[in-house]
Amino acid sequence: MQQLNLNDIPRVRTMSKEDFVKNHLKPQRPVVIEKLTQDWPAYKKWNLQYIKEVAGDKTVPLYDDRPVKHDEGFNQAHAEMKMKDYVELLKSKPTNFRIFLYNILSEVPVLQEDFKFPKLGMKLIKGLPMMFFGGTDSRVFMHYDIDFTNILHFHFHGKKRCIIFPPDQSKFLYRVHIH
Repeated sequence: MQQLNLNDIPRVRTMSKEDFVKNHLKPQRPVVIEKLTQDWPAYKKWNLQYIKEVAGDKTVPLYDDRPVKHDEGFNQAHAEMKMKDYVELLKSKPTNFRIFLYNILSEVPVLQEDFKFPKLGMKLIKGLPMMFFGGTDSRVFMHYDIDFTNILHFHFHGKKRCIIFPPDQSKFLYRVHIH
């Protein structure tokens, strides 16, 4: 078995729209912008306890780490629970249950006041911001994102490890076939 030759994604504190477009968007190179969200209320507010307070009674779909199969229905949750119970699960022990593609901003509109869409030269679909949650040991199978080719991923709490492949490698990644 061949081992992956991984490189760290470059990190910057801030970046202008022009630099982002020229050095990352056009050549399709990822970057971590550490202080992009520093002036948002979400930067200080969004943690597990706050989400539990504002969204605790919402029933959320949960997924584990099994690959999606087209004949089992795309995006079918493996379980459901109240957000407050999920937060307590995350705080109590490692779990592979995660929240995937959950539009919490439409479910809990007060959260819309906590962020703003950055002006980085990308066309963003502002009606579809999605929330992803995962606890210690949660994993997502390696895959090709079928929905959008350019995404902004904002990370607010805990640690996360992402392995991102360049566009010329997408033909080798798992794809869910939707019929």
